[in-house]
Amino acid sequence: MEEWREEQEKRLRRLRLRRLITPLLSVASILTPIVILIVLVITIALTAYGAYSREWEWTGFLGKTLWDWMKLLLVPIILALGGLLFTQMDRLNSTRAQRLDRERLQVDREQAQNELALNRRGQIIDRFTRAIDQLGKVNDYGQKVVEIRVGGIYALEQIARASEEDYWPIMEVLTSYVRQHAPLVSREYLNGQKDVVVEEVQTSRGSSEKAEPTEGSFATPDIQAITDVLRRRNRYFGHGEPEPLDLHLTNLSGANFLQANLNRASLNRASLRGADFQGADLREADLRGADLQGADFQNANLREAYGLTQDMIEQTVGSNETKLPEDLNPPELWSKSNEVQERIVRERLGS
Repeated sequence: MEEWREEQEKRLRRLRLRRLITPLLSVASILTPIVILIVLVITIALTAYGAYSREWEWTGFLGKTLWDWMKLLLVPIILALGGLLFTQMDRLNSTRAQRLDRERLQVDREQAQNELALNRRGQIIDRFTRAIDQLGKVNDYGQKVVEIRVGGIYALEQIARASEEDYWPIMEVLTSYVRQHAPLVSREYLNGQKDVVVEEVQTSRGSSEKAEPTEGSFATPDIQAITDVLRRRNRYFGHGEPEPLDLHLTNLSGANFLQANLNRASLNRASLRGADFQGADLREADLRGADLQGADFQNANLREAYGLTQDMIEQTVGSNETKLPEDLNPPELWSKSNEVQERIVRERLGS
């Protein structure tokens, strides 16, 4: 760094010297031919006048003929032309040197930027790798270490905010984690036959039938951390995200989706019992077969939500500001106070 600064200071000193000398040489190169031309004109005029006044018998001004004066002026003329040529050459060299300096500085700047980008990319890759390792952390008994996993989830959120190219892969990792660790059907029940059981769930039940969750009633800390990340993001499908969020066949009971943007998200056959969707954007979301028992949709936007039925809406909490599909009506429960709605919902969830 010190050598680079010294080199820059030397370049600046050379540039200052050139800026001082170049104008002086330019003025000299302009004035010298003018002075020579004036002297030459005066000499010619005096010689011609002397020759004419003496009937061309005059030997010249101060005893020198026109040729003598021309020989005397030949050396200054050559020097002036040489000075002009030197000035032009120096100007060209100075311009070329400045251009080379600029190009060298540009190359150095680009190299520094490339090195910085490579270092930054390497740091992001290292952080991503560590976060993925944290996401799968288990103790000696094979149980999830929730605190470390939550830390990995929030580390991935920071990486997604800092790196444009890693944003969507991280969203896919997090939603895949939810589908893997909060499935609608328990791992014990699947017993290695996940594909068969899920296929039965998808084909044997009608699209409006509610799926029954078999895992915890409320989202675990790691799953809730992921829903927090999803609701804090400021992008959605078609606006920074190439695909809708995929959370189908997941158990998100009691999850916090306050003001989340779930536009066109896939939530079909998901358990959303008691989930908080206040102020959320669920336009065109896929809610086929979802369990919405006790879900809070106050001020939410459910316009054009796919698979949403009147029976499903009747089991939820809402308000006059909730936007429903045109073919659905607000339930009578929504006209009651929030306290009454919450009490009724708790009773339903408890039963």
